[in-house]
Amino acid sequence: MGISFVSDKNIQGIDILLPSGTRTFVETKINDRTKRISLRIDPSRNTAVLTHPRETSTSIIKNFIQNHLNWLSDKLSQIPNRVEFCDGAVLPILGEHYVIRHCPENFGNVWIQLNKSNLPMDLCVSGMSEHIPRRIKDWIKIKAREEMRTRSQNYAKILDRNINKITVKDTKSRWGSCSSNGNLSFSWRLVFAPEHVLNYVCAHEVAHLVEMNHSPKFWKNVDLLINDWKKSKKWLKEYGNILHSFG
Repeated sequence: MGISFVSDKNIQGIDILLPSGTRTFVETKINDRTKRISLRIDPSRNTAVLTHPRETSTSIIKNFIQNHLNWLSDKLSQIPNRVEFCDGAVLPILGEHYVIRHCPENFGNVWIQLNKSNLPMDLCVSGMSEHIPRRIKDWIKIKAREEMRTRSQNYAKILDRNINKITVKDTKSRWGSCSSNGNLSFSWRLVFAPEHVLNYVCAHEVAHLVEMNHSPKFWKNVDLLINDWKKSKKWLKEYGNILHSFG
């Protein structure tokens, strides 16, 4: 296996020749707070990232890569193909499929239009083609916030709690969060998951308004808000990386 270190002012990493004969790049990052080497896949960029203490030698890093080569090859093979926000792309949104249609002669930014067969529905975008990705992303973020606000507020009423603010972000490792002052934050990419998954994440974060932990009391509240949440949690663990392949 060939391993060569690459370094420039913008990025540092390792170029690796895999057993399959293909080459891949592993980005390396120094973390002064860690005492061990770790290797992970960044789903938002479809790349591998190796984090290590500052004084780690190149020989130790090479040995670590060699010992984890099978794991790396397996994880890289599981990365889904990226679906760009462009004309003709199919997007799953809360269990329904939408086809992006560029309608340059129309006005209205982004809108849903039923076609003759009704399925899948058209997600129409006006304006110039270079604006399609931004307009679709903006529309999805608005859609996501509306859906999450409705669900979260309904769950909060059941637990007799108030939500301070709801925001949506493009987070890499967390699907949702709850702060001590009642602010909820969600990944807008959750709208690409089945509806029961979005329901679970909203219920999960609302339950943190009562218990800021994962104690038995916390899970009891999750049970109160949503049925069969374990299925949704398992879906995120097994297929959550797919959500980062859109856009």
